Amino acid sequence: ADLPNIERLRTQGLQMMQAYTSSAMCGTSRYSTITGRYPSRSAFSRQQNQGQEEGEVSDVTIPTTKLLDIAGVANDCSDYNLPRLLQQNGYRTGITGKWHLGSPDRRNYADFRQHVQSCGFDMAESVYLQNFREGNNYQHNMEFMTAEAIKFITSEEEEEE
Repeated sequence: ADLPNIERLRTQGLQMMQAYTSSAMCGTSRYSTITGRYPSRSAFSRQQNQGQEEGEVSDVTIPTTKLLDIAGVANDCSDYNLPRLLQQNGYRTGITGKWHLGSPDRRNYADFRQHVQSCGFDMAESVYLQNFREGNNYQHNMEFMTAEAIKFITSEEEEEE
């Protein structure tokens, strides 16, 4: 897998001074980052909006923007995304933190992690489906997510030595 520009970024670094997003909402912008597509192009959103009038605006919200394969619409999870492309070119991929892109089974953590991994991630640790809410406060366990990310990165470095 010859990706000289990505390899150059990996070895020489990169400083980003500005950032742009396709959506102001977390889940919809996450969908675009992972797939490179507008949130309204998600298979789930297109399925939900089938039958609407020509020119009618699609519903682009967190509930309609999921990273799922939908038969006859698109395979957002298994085919069309950045982590899958990176895997196909010899890179290890990992994710920690909030997913908020849907899951076939919301009750079983092992199945949820397996679903996330099936979308192109070799590692899915300390992932959670949506915001943790306590009253009006939303909480994220940054230390746990960071520790798992560091563990993933250093495990690769140890394998290379």
